[in-house]
Amino acid sequence: DRLREAVEELRKGNRRIFSICGDSGTGKSRLVEEFKATLEHKEIQWIEGHAYSYSQNIPYFPLIDLLNRVFQIEEGDPSEKVREKIESEIRNLVGEKEDVIPYIGSLYALIYPEIEDVSPEFWKSRLQDASLTILSALAQRAPTIFFLEDLHWADSSFAELLRRTLLEVQQPAIVLCVYRPVFSLFTSHQVRGMRKVYQEIGLQDFSASEVKDMVESLLMTKTIPGDLMQFIQEKVEGNPFYLEEVINSLIESESLFCDNGGWRFTRPIGKSSIPSTVQGVISARIDRLEKDTKHVLQEASVIGKAFLYQILENITELTEHIDRCLTWLERFDLIRTRSLQPDLEYIFKHALTQEVVYNGLLKKERQAIHERIGLVMEQLFHDRLSEHYETLAFHFKQGQSVLKAFDYL
Repeated sequence: DRLREAVEELRKGNRRIFSICGDSGTGKSRLVEEFKATLEHKEIQWIEGHAYSYSQNIPYFPLIDLLNRVFQIEEGDPSEKVREKIESEIRNLVGEKEDVIPYIGSLYALIYPEIEDVSPEFWKSRLQDASLTILSALAQRAPTIFFLEDLHWADSSFAELLRRTLLEVQQPAIVLCVYRPVFSLFTSHQVRGMRKVYQEIGLQDFSASEVKDMVESLLMTKTIPGDLMQFIQEKVEGNPFYLEEVINSLIESESLFCDNGGWRFTRPIGKSSIPSTVQGVISARIDRLEKDTKHVLQEASVIGKAFLYQILENITELTEHIDRCLTWLERFDLIRTRSLQPDLEYIFKHALTQEVVYNGLLKKERQAIHERIGLVMEQLFHDRLSEHYETLAFHFKQGQSVLKAFDYL
């Protein structure tokens, strides 16, 4: 309700900042998805940037991720094409402002002689100003929501830039930040000074009535058998992601069956029939996948929570079956298509799913896939390697190619 109210305030020219904070599995992604679904046909501009587990040491990664979408920069673009897109889009947004293009361009390792000799502190200050200028210009085009996800994986440089930007920006917009409790967006002192515009939404486990509502939504019926509802209430203890995975697991294992519009157990189910942790339930679901489909999912997990089709296609041992496998993984609600343009990209529905699949691989298997990813990225992005140094170093280090990792450090 608070988010929907903020949209109405946005239309009146007021800004709002929200943080959605909760442990893994407490429903952060679901809340955002449901909120976004209410925005259809409301002429709201949605602009997003993400952090990932592998991007923790990549400076300003969520900002670059956001700008890639705004400027429609594709992973395969050569450096001159990237320069052309950045400079053209920035001029369209803010005109010929001299202090914007060089500092944004330098995030992409583009060379601008006029700023080569500035001090690190001066560069950071000007990047802050340039970022604020661009975000403000974007917000002027239409009512805008900036969505920043998984900020607990953001590097410290971006976290500092974000805080300063949010404290200084006055342009009407909604900024929606999502993270786990290990991250803090503002200090308590800063929060006191932002009471009119800032709210934190802390997510806790569901109550019994909320669990019942979610089960009805997942099974698309208001008629839930008493034994099923009792089993769910006792088993999941209010964790919404665990609840969803348990329901999926029961259906996929044919322990729960829809018969003439009603759901029933096909055999006696005890609490011990389902793993006691959400990680265990996810593992059980993965183990039921067909062999090739499971293998493609494992390869994708090593790329990261979000993965480009182009990279997966080039590292997989199952090129001929990749499309079929990805289709099945979407049907099983394990991954989703994140974007079709400028590059086809998929994302794990939940970060915890990616972590469980990744950790389920043998160490030698992970190492081999990491190395293949690094080698493929070298080939695909040979014109723009400097933009991917940290990611290349990460994959080669994890792949035990230490000397190649040093090349990019």
